[in-house]
Amino acid sequence: MNYFELLELPTSYDVDPDALERSFLSLSRRYHPDFHQLASSEELAKNQATQASLNDAYTTLKQPFRRAEYLLSLLGGPSASEQKEMPPEFLEDVLELRLEIEEAKESEDALAIAAMEERLARDRDEVMGRVGRTFTRLDAAEAANVETRRTIRSDLNIVRYLNGLIRDLRE
Repeated sequence: MNYFELLELPTSYDVDPDALERSFLSLSRRYHPDFHQLASSEELAKNQATQASLNDAYTTLKQPFRRAEYLLSLLGGPSASEQKEMPPEFLEDVLELRLEIEEAKESEDALAIAAMEERLARDRDEVMGRVGRTFTRLDAAEAANVETRRTIRSDLNIVRYLNGLIRDLRE
């Protein structure tokens, strides 16, 4: 049973946050060990395992990046360790971005740092928007296309890298 099925939601990138929350809370009440204290040890263990799975499913599906990673894995797409490459044009920009980050940090100019962080976050959000649109338009034939899955992975690698740059900027 995948996380979407576990939380009784359609398998889709476009998750209704309110439906996700309602489902998680409802199922958590059903399986939480505190509500089954008189159950057998076997039943308690089963409920604890289900509750742990619900927690994992909720935290994964709540965050767009993690949800996209999970959906890609369900489609049989490559993991980050299986496909590390990113588009050459992005890699060219990375050196320039790193220099700009170092300059902003060295200057200790709070406005420059905030502007750089905003720019990186905007770039990240743009790529995540592209990932979301790709998942939304996928049909079965396109989902089976290896190149489509590789493109999604490439975009997710870019997002991961941009998140790292934002983290570096904050340090």
